[in-house]
Amino acid sequence: MELLNWLQQKTQLKSEYFELISGDASFRRYFRFKCGEQSFIGVDAPPDKENCRPFVAIANAFLSGGLQVPQVYFVDYQKGFMALSDLGDQQLLPLLNESNVEGFYGRALEQIVRLQTITEFKDYKLPDYNVALLNQEMQLFPDWFLKQHLNYALTVKQTAKLSLLFERLTDIALKQPQVTVHRDFHSRNLMVVDDKSGSFPQLAMIDFQDAVKGPVTYDLISLIKDSYISWPWALVQQWALLYHQMLKNEGMALPSQDEFIFWMDSMAIQRHLKVVGIFSRLNYRDGKAGYLADIPQTLQYIVEAGERHPEYKEIAEWIEKELMQLMVVQGALIQGKRS
Repeated sequence: MELLNWLQQKTQLKSEYFELISGDASFRRYFRFKCGEQSFIGVDAPPDKENCRPFVAIANAFLSGGLQVPQVYFVDYQKGFMALSDLGDQQLLPLLNESNVEGFYGRALEQIVRLQTITEFKDYKLPDYNVALLNQEMQLFPDWFLKQHLNYALTVKQTAKLSLLFERLTDIALKQPQVTVHRDFHSRNLMVVDDKSGSFPQLAMIDFQDAVKGPVTYDLISLIKDSYISWPWALVQQWALLYHQMLKNEGMALPSQDEFIFWMDSMAIQRHLKVVGIFSRLNYRDGKAGYLADIPQTLQYIVEAGERHPEYKEIAEWIEKELMQLMVVQGALIQGKRS
């Protein structure tokens, strides 16, 4: 295999173990390369589909800023190959429970605040999370979830209402302080590592190559309104207000707690519309049906936001009483239908 030969050449080591360890929701594949006690992660990111330059620039900046992320030892941009430090296999998600989540999420919130202080990237500028990108993401909801997954045709009136919602969510996102945003900061992209510095395990971040300059609540809601695990509203609200205070302690000008919660819930609706579209696209375009099972929880967050904010009551009721019922009727929840 070309990647194996490249790793052996770059590391000057003869492989004793080389195995695929995972693929993710992209076209990247990850391999573990070992020789004796030395271990690396080899990345195969096809250059016609993936760009390694953002990952390298952001990884180097985050490392310099004191965050735990994979170190890039070698990279070949033409081939799309990288050799990274090995952070192990322990994702945060399967470890989380009611007794440890506050400790882990406390650490994670500290990381979010710290990464916002990192604004300089060598030979790279973070893209802005602008109107075009926010709307492009939300459009995945009608294009892939409604049309492809549910075979649901929007009426002219529904299309207009959805457009107004997108516009409103975009306005709320852009009025927030704009900071460095990981953009996929959740329990499957946090690795638990023990750096021997304390009694509580440390967290390392992965999958940050799509980072942007964007709304201050974005990484917060990616974490505490995770599509893969959910927590009682009392805890979610507690973490949101803790984060609000942490930012104020850093000198950031923020609105009242109630307005901040509204910002958070609004940002979450934008993200969850996108995520539902992505999960659907992963099935129909990429043949990855496993993400379909996470759609109901993701939609449920929007339903709950509608219960807290009258402004979102209409879309929440539409999702709960029509779309989620349609999923059950069609069996779309448990079947990875192919177009």
